[in-house]
Amino acid sequence: MRTPEELIDDIYAAAFLPSLWPRVLDRLTEFAGGFGTVMLTAQGEDLRWIATAAATPIMEEFVSGGWMRHNQRAVRDAAMQHPGFLTNQDMFTPEELDTDPLHVEFLRPRGLGWNFGTTVAVPSGDLIALNTEFRYEHGPVPASVIAAVDPLRPHFARAALISSRLRLEEAATATHTLEALGLPAAVLNHDGRAIAVNSLFDTLAPRIATRADERIVLNTPGPAATMLAQAVATLRQQDGTPRSFPVRGDETGPPLIFHLVPIRREAHDLFAAAAGVLVATPVQQSGTPAASMLQGLFDLSPTEARVARKIAGGQNIEAVAAALGTSRETVRHHLKVVFQKTGTNRQAELVLLLSGAKGFTAA
Repeated sequence: MRTPEELIDDIYAAAFLPSLWPRVLDRLTEFAGGFGTVMLTAQGEDLRWIATAAATPIMEEFVSGGWMRHNQRAVRDAAMQHPGFLTNQDMFTPEELDTDPLHVEFLRPRGLGWNFGTTVAVPSGDLIALNTEFRYEHGPVPASVIAAVDPLRPHFARAALISSRLRLEEAATATHTLEALGLPAAVLNHDGRAIAVNSLFDTLAPRIATRADERIVLNTPGPAATMLAQAVATLRQQDGTPRSFPVRGDETGPPLIFHLVPIRREAHDLFAAAAGVLVATPVQQSGTPAASMLQGLFDLSPTEARVARKIAGGQNIEAVAAALGTSRETVRHHLKVVFQKTGTNRQAELVLLLSGAKGFTAA
């Protein structure tokens, strides 16, 4: 069993290397004599968590069953703002424990029901919750266990702050790197709030602006605002698919094509606030966009770019197949890949997207 001093070292090591958190949870569980430990954060619909091996199947059922909405533990813990660990006896009366749905309907049927936990607010705006579960048959968590783990809580809080601050600095660095390449960019969290923007992104105002709640909004006519909302929604789905959409040019600036690229984080990194990077590509061209330009904007292969260009020019699949000397099935295959890479679903959507590269003005 790890000593408290060794556990503290483990906690700070995990602050800089998120892959070490599962080991920390294992050792905390062993140190406290518990069943299993979970660390989680929830922001809107985005729930991220890691757990010890014993607690993982329980947590999977917790998430799939929608039990988070019945979880009063974290709510009460955060409201009490206690600087140490709290047991469920500290947060609930005996009568409440015997009627609370989470305890009565979920935990106790699985042999659990006693716990200690804590919550920590981090700079990203998230609340990080740490919870260690105990077997119900063993009775409430002894005061001696809380006395042993309480000295660890300040170190856990500092490690959480370090991890969150490092991830925010990484987000800012990403926007500065894109600025050096001449690209306006913003890093968004799962709710579409900007956590870092570069100075080039600020120059896109008033067509694009940041609200008081840090959400990015488009002040342009046409479907761009809806397409942005749809793209941001994919960040919560974590499907890893980039989305692109056009913004028409007007008297304030040229047409733009926005790309929202999801950030694939380490599975164990609960502190990674960044969910995607929104990059704007100004376009100063007229006419059907060149194939080479489409390759660069959407990471298309040469053949995919030629197919996309001809579709944007008004040709149907049969005409494209004849022009390229290939079959309609091959063209359909390339078009399917083009849809995936551009975040569109139909030819009409693709034409609308690529029209953002034609230099037209707002209608």
